Amino acid sequence: MTSHRVKVNALNRLLTDGRINGSAAILGLVKDPDKTGHFLVDPDGLKTAELIMKLFVRFSSKKTV
Repeated sequence: MTSHRVKVNALNRLLTDGRINGSAAILGLVKDPDKTGHFLVDPDGLKTAELIMKLFVRFSSKKTV
Protein backbone atom coordinates (compact mmCIF):
# COMPACT_ATOMS: atom_id res chain seq x y z
CA MET A 1 0.00 0.00 0.00
CA THR A 2 2.85 2.37 0.82
CA SER A 3 4.55 1.60 -2.48
CA HIS A 4 1.37 2.42 -4.38
CA ARG A 5 0.92 5.69 -2.48
CA VAL A 6 4.52 6.73 -3.22
CA LYS A 7 4.05 6.03 -6.94
CA VAL A 8 0.79 8.00 -7.04
CA ASN A 9 2.35 10.94 -5.20
CA ALA A 10 5.39 10.94 -7.52
CA LEU A 11 3.13 10.92 -10.59
CA ASN A 12 1.02 13.75 -9.20
CA ARG A 13 4.14 15.78 -8.45
CA LEU A 14 5.40 15.24 -12.00
CA LEU A 15 2.09 16.26 -13.55
CA THR A 16 1.48 19.30 -11.35
CA ASP A 17 4.99 20.61 -10.75
CA GLY A 18 7.13 18.89 -13.39
CA ARG A 19 9.42 17.62 -10.66
CA ILE A 20 10.57 14.17 -9.58
CA ASN A 21 12.77 13.98 -6.50
CA GLY A 22 16.03 12.17 -7.12
CA SER A 23 14.97 10.74 -10.45
CA ALA A 24 16.92 10.27 -13.63
CA ALA A 25 15.50 11.60 -16.88
CA ILE A 26 12.44 9.81 -18.20
CA LEU A 27 11.88 8.99 -21.87
CA GLY A 28 10.01 11.96 -23.30
CA LEU A 29 11.36 14.38 -20.71
CA VAL A 30 14.65 16.24 -20.33
CA LYS A 31 16.08 18.01 -17.31
CA ASP A 32 15.29 21.72 -17.13
CA PRO A 33 18.63 23.58 -17.20
CA ASP A 34 17.13 26.50 -15.26
CA LYS A 35 15.40 24.57 -12.45
CA THR A 36 17.15 21.81 -10.55
CA GLY A 37 15.00 18.69 -10.31
CA HIS A 38 12.50 19.86 -12.92
CA PHE A 39 11.82 18.37 -16.35
CA LEU A 40 10.69 19.68 -19.73
CA VAL A 41 8.88 17.84 -22.52
CA ASP A 42 11.18 16.42 -25.21
CA PRO A 43 9.18 16.08 -28.47
CA ASP A 44 11.62 13.56 -30.00
CA GLY A 45 11.61 11.50 -26.82
CA LEU A 46 7.81 11.52 -26.76
CA LYS A 47 7.72 10.20 -30.33
CA THR A 48 10.09 7.40 -29.32
CA ALA A 49 8.04 6.60 -26.21
CA GLU A 50 4.85 6.54 -28.30
CA LEU A 51 6.43 4.14 -30.80
CA ILE A 52 7.60 1.84 -27.99
CA MET A 53 4.12 1.82 -26.43
CA LYS A 54 2.45 1.04 -29.77
CA LEU A 55 4.86 -1.86 -30.30
CA PHE A 56 4.24 -3.12 -26.78
CA VAL A 57 0.46 -3.00 -27.25
CA ARG A 58 0.84 -4.83 -30.56
CA PHE A 59 3.20 -7.57 -29.37
CA SER A 60 2.48 -7.62 -25.61
CA SER A 61 6.04 -8.72 -24.88
CA LYS A 62 8.89 -6.58 -23.65
CA LYS A 63 11.38 -9.05 -25.10
CA THR A 64 9.79 -8.85 -28.57
CA VAL A 65 9.61 -5.05 -28.50
